[in-house]
Amino acid sequence: MPAQPRISAQPIPNHPKVLTVAFEGVWAHDNGLVVRDHFEELLRNQEPQDVLLNLEKMALADSEFVSGLIYLKDRLAARGGTLVLFGLPPPVQSTMRLLSLDRMVAVCPDQESALGYLADRVAPGTRGEKQP
Repeated sequence: MPAQPRISAQPIPNHPKVLTVAFEGVWAHDNGLVVRDHFEELLRNQEPQDVLLNLEKMALADSEFVSGLIYLKDRLAARGGTLVLFGLPPPVQSTMRLLSLDRMVAVCPDQESALGYLADRVAPGTRGEKQP
């Protein structure tokens, strides 16, 4: 059984509804429910609208990762939010492209680009309401 992943959350100054979540370790079948429970707790306690998921230190991902991403994306979308991934290791990036997941979930190279992606989704004059 792989070691339990480390997941930490950090609010972003001047972006009160955006939470950066750093994932470190393995996201696989053996720990998928633990990861999902941790994300549920973050959504419940922190109440972010948008989540920037930092995967720079992800060691391994399997089909549970794919399932978990779709789940998290849908949970955020249900509350009007967006999931944006950044810092993907090359193998994870390749898997995302191969499975066309990069068409379902936004992928950016770094946190600054991820914040820019969120800002681009808000049209001027809409008082912060997200555009489809």
